[in-house]
Amino acid sequence: GAWQKVARSSWFEQLTLCVIFLNAIWIGIDTDFNHSQFLLEAHPIFVVMENAFCLFFTVEWLGRLMAFREKALALRDHWFMFDTLLVAITIAETWVITLVTGVIFAASGGQGSVESLFDTDASTLRLLRLLRITRMARMARIFRAMPELMIFMKGLVAAIRSVGVTLAMLTLIIYIFGLAFASLAVGTSLGSQYFSSVSHSMNTLLLHGVFLEDIPDVFNACGEESFVYFGVLLLFVLMASFLVVNMLIGVMVETVHVVSMVEREQLSVTFTKDKLLNMLQTTNLDANGDNKISKAELGALLQIPEAVRALQELGVDAVALVDLAGYVFQESAELCFPAFMDMVLQLRGNNKATVKDIVDLRKCMRQEIHKLNKLVLLALHPTAQADIAGTASTACEQLPCGPCPPGVAPPKKQLDSRQIATLRSKDWGSVDVDL
Repeated sequence: GAWQKVARSSWFEQLTLCVIFLNAIWIGIDTDFNHSQFLLEAHPIFVVMENAFCLFFTVEWLGRLMAFREKALALRDHWFMFDTLLVAITIAETWVITLVTGVIFAASGGQGSVESLFDTDASTLRLLRLLRITRMARMARIFRAMPELMIFMKGLVAAIRSVGVTLAMLTLIIYIFGLAFASLAVGTSLGSQYFSSVSHSMNTLLLHGVFLEDIPDVFNACGEESFVYFGVLLLFVLMASFLVVNMLIGVMVETVHVVSMVEREQLSVTFTKDKLLNMLQTTNLDANGDNKISKAELGALLQIPEAVRALQELGVDAVALVDLAGYVFQESAELCFPAFMDMVLQLRGNNKATVKDIVDLRKCMRQEIHKLNKLVLLALHPTAQADIAGTASTACEQLPCGPCPPGVAPPKKQLDSRQIATLRSKDWGSVDVDL
C-alpha cells in the first residue's frame, strides 16, 4: 500500500537520517545555551525546535507502524522496538512533562517561576532532563545506514574476548612488577615517591610504564637510586608497552579485518539478490508473480546488462551460467528465487572445492554412467524394455565403465564377445533415447 511505498522509499530514509543528524547537533546546542530546566520557560526557538523534532519522529514512527501488513509483526522488528522506546522518551519529555508542569503552574496561580514550584525535586527533574541524552542512541540508525561503520562496530564487538584476554595479561604483568617494586623500593626515596605500596606501584607502572607519561623522569629517578630499578623498569616497559600493547593492537586489527571481509561478502550477496529480484519483478519477467524463475526467464534476465554486471561483480560468469542452465533446472522446471540464488552462488569462480563437492561429483558420475549403460542396452535391444534391469548388471560388469550401483536385479542375459565388440565400436552420438 501507500504506507509501505513511503516507508521503503529511499528519500524517506535519507530524510530521516538527515533529521537524526540535525537532532544530534541540536542536543549539543540545547545543552550549551538552554539553561532552563523546563521547556515552558525556555526561549521560543528551543520550544519550536523541540516540538518540531518530536512531531517528526512521532509521524515517522506512525508511518513505519502503518507499513506493517500485520501490526503484531512490529514486535519482532528489533529496530522498530528500539525506535518505539526513543519516541516514547521524546514524547514524555517534550509533551507530557511540559503539559503536567503547565497544569501545576496554572493551578498554583501562575506566580513566580515554574522551577520554583519544584525546588525540592529539582535534582529529580534534572535527572529526567538527562533523558534527552538517551536520544543520541538514535544515531545507531546512521551506523546502520553506513555499512563501513557497522563493519567496524561488529569488528570491535567480535574482538571483545581477545581484547579482554590481552588486558588480563597486561593486568597480571602490572601486578607482578608492582609487587616487585613495592618490595625492592622499601625505605628509599624512590619508593616513597613512586612505589610506596602495591596499589601505588601499579598506578605508577600503568601511567608511566604503559601510557609512557613522563617516563624519562621515572627512568632518571630509578637510575639515580640503583641500576637494578632501572633495569626492572626497562624490562616492564618492553614487555607491557611495546609487546602486550602492540599485540593488543594487532589482535584488534586482525579481528576487524576478518569481520570486514565476512560482512562485505554478505553485503555483496544481499545487494545482488535484492537487485536481481527487483529486476525480475519490475521488468515483468515474473508474469505470474510467484517469485519463481524458469529456464526461459533466466535467459531473459541475462539479456539485461545490469543483471549480467551484478552477477559479474559477485564473481559469477554469466556466460557459463547460460551453458549450465540445463544443470541448474535439471530437477525442476522452476526454482524459487532463494533456491536459485543458492545454486548461482555455488557457481562463483572464487569458491573452493570441499569434500561435499567431491562427493556430489562422484554421485553425479555414477548416475551418468548408469544412464549410459541403459542407453547401450536400449540400442542393442530396443524392444526389451523389461529386460533392462536384468541385463544392466551383466553389461556393466563386462564393459570398461565397471559395475552398476547396488540394488539392480540379477542378470537375465549375457552378452557375448561379438556384442561387446559391437558396443565398443558403435558411434553413440546418433543414439537418442528418452529415459
